[in-house]
Parts: sequence; structure tokens; C-alpha cells
Amino acid sequence: MAVKSRVLLALLALLFALAGLLLSARALYTEIPIVAGPPSMLDPEGFEVLEGTVPDGESLVVSIRPGGERIIVRASATPIDASVIKAADIAMEALPEGMQGAIYWRRAEARRPNLAPLPAPVNGQAHLALAHLPGWSGSVSEIGLLLRGQEGQALTLHGISLVPHSLTSKLRADVAALLRPETWSQRSINFLVPPRTTGGIPLTSVAAAALGFVVLFAALLLLFGKTRPAAPTVVVFAFILVWLALDARWQSVLQHNLADAAETYTGKNWSAKQAAGRDGPLYRYAEELKHSVFPDVPQRIFIIHNSEGHKYARLRLQYHLLPHNVYNFGKELPTRFSRAGDYVVFLGKVPGVSFDDEALRLNIKGQPSIPAERIHRSRMGTVFRITREAS
Repeated sequence: MAVKSRVLLALLALLFALAGLLLSARALYTEIPIVAGPPSMLDPEGFEVLEGTVPDGESLVVSIRPGGERIIVRASATPIDASVIKAADIAMEALPEGMQGAIYWRRAEARRPNLAPLPAPVNGQAHLALAHLPGWSGSVSEIGLLLRGQEGQALTLHGISLVPHSLTSKLRADVAALLRPETWSQRSINFLVPPRTTGGIPLTSVAAAALGFVVLFAALLLLFGKTRPAAPTVVVFAFILVWLALDARWQSVLQHNLADAAETYTGKNWSAKQAAGRDGPLYRYAEELKHSVFPDVPQRIFIIHNSEGHKYARLRLQYHLLPHNVYNFGKELPTRFSRAGDYVVFLGKVPGVSFDDEALRLNIKGQPSIPAERIHRSRMGTVFRITREAS
């Protein structure tokens, strides 16, 4: 092989290896976002609201329900090794005046949770050092936020990140994340989904980086080694090995998800399967409305949610409310299409909405008030029935 070709090959291999190093650096120095696994990352849509409203889009808007005085948000119920984590960063808006907040965690062997006051957020982030706190040790089985205030006060939460102690701790967590099976999704059937604990670095990128180093080694062999004919064989062998490793990983994830699905759904009827699924709370809410609130004859129902476009929660509720005629338009009620007898479901907390109990009028910011009656209210949402067309 000509020297010029060898040098070009070596440069390309070097770029490949450099890309691998950059990916590795990003994985090593990215803080661990919280979500499913030790330490794990929960998308705000996956946060479990024990008291308050339901998850909403990319952030979570939680308000104190009528007659209540607190908000409880469980961010993770997956065991976390406390020795790996030194701090928590909570991305959130400033608390309303008079509201007090704390981060809580429960150790696997403890019955009562531990509490630590939530510091005021700076530039949208509250930083809390955990390592020195009493009770932050061993296996933490649950972690979340507890807030106290007055009815109607709300918190906007964008996410939680757990900060590791050291590079070694981070490496341990990343390796565990890469090897831990991801939960089922539409993409996981055909793809290896990136683990959320490594800043989104997928196993395929790690494999590509490893292959890049092999290619670099082979290029160096071509340039300076005495066994030049073996270099292409090394690259081909490494490529096949990486391919088989990725395929084995993909198959193991599928087997894990198959066993998980069997445990979750086997032996259940259709209704129980729906209730056990990811949108179980939405299904149970829809069933409650269909059996206790709406007549059996299909009704016109408007779903109002604090989001635009096709969001998961609103679309799944629409599906579960079939065969009713459900209109799913966004944050506003299309008053020119609504009429007496229509139902309006406010899913979760929708800003700018109030109800006058004395005048029996539904007020939506920027729209004319609507004569209506409130017929159902729960932590999932509120249902109104329009009594007359808007004046």
C-alpha cells in the first residue's frame, strides 16, 4: 500500500477515534439526570403525582387541590445507591409566596421518609447537597418533592438531576445504565434505545467508539507494524464482534420486555390490562367519567389541556372516552361550536380558568364566560356541563 494512502487511512481512523473520545467525555462529565434506575432518570411525564395535578408535557405543573394543603411528587421509586450521589439539582420555577418545599427520600429499610428543606432556585435551579444529610445512606427506595401551601398555589417542575460523587461513581453508573434493560417503547422493538443516565449516549455510539480505536490500531499497524497483512483481518473481526454484541444486547432487552409484559398482563381481562398499562390513571379516570358522569348515549365532549398539539395524555384520554364524540382542540374552548348540553373536561391544571359558583359561569381567559355547572372534580381533572350558549 502506498505511503500516501496509509497516511490518509491513519488520519481518518484518528478522526474516528477522536469522535469516540468526545462521546466518552460527554458521557463521563454529564450529570446523571433522574429517571428509572440507580441513579435513574424520570421524564417529567413519568413523575407520579400523589397529591396534585397530572403530568403535563415537558414540564410538570402541580397545584394544591381544593380543600388540600400540600403537593407530593414522587420522582423515582427505583432503588438508588446513596453512596454514589452527592447532590440533587431541581429544575423548577420559584415557589409562590408562602409555599414551603422539601425534598424527601425513603431508605429501603426505613418506614418514615427523611426530609430536607428545598433551597430557593437560582436561575431556575435549586441545588441541594445530599452527602452530609442525616439519613442519606444505603439504598434509597424513593425520592421526590413535598410542598405545603394554600389551595390553588402551583409549582412548575422541569426535572431533577442527581450529581455523582466522582468520575469513578459516574463510570459505575454509566456502565450499569448501558447494561440495564430499558423499558418497552415503540422504538425498542427495532432499535437500542439510548440510556437516559449517560446524557443520551447510546450503546451503539460506545460500540462505534470502540471500533474506532480498533481501526486506529489497525492503521498504526499498517503504517509502522511488521505484520501489515493482519491489520484488515483485525478490523473485520472487530466489526463482526461489535455487531454480534449489539445484537445480543438487543435480544436480551426484548426478552426482558417480554417477561415484564407477561408479568404485567398475563391472566388479566381487557379492562385490567388497560388499568395496568402506562396510562392506567387516564384509563381509570375515563372509566369513572363514562360510568358515573356521562350518560350512556354518546355525548359531545371537549377536552381542554395545558398543551398544544398531539400530547400523549390528552390523546389517550380521548381514546379511552370513545364512543363519545370527543373534540380535542388545545388550551381553549371553541365557543362558537359549543352548545347547551356539551361537556367540557379540563385535564389537569389549565391556567386562566375559573368557575363562579354563585353565578354558575365558567370563565376562560380571553373568551366570553359560559353558563355551566360543575358536575365532577378529582385530582385528574374537572368536568363541566354547558347549560346555555355563551352570551
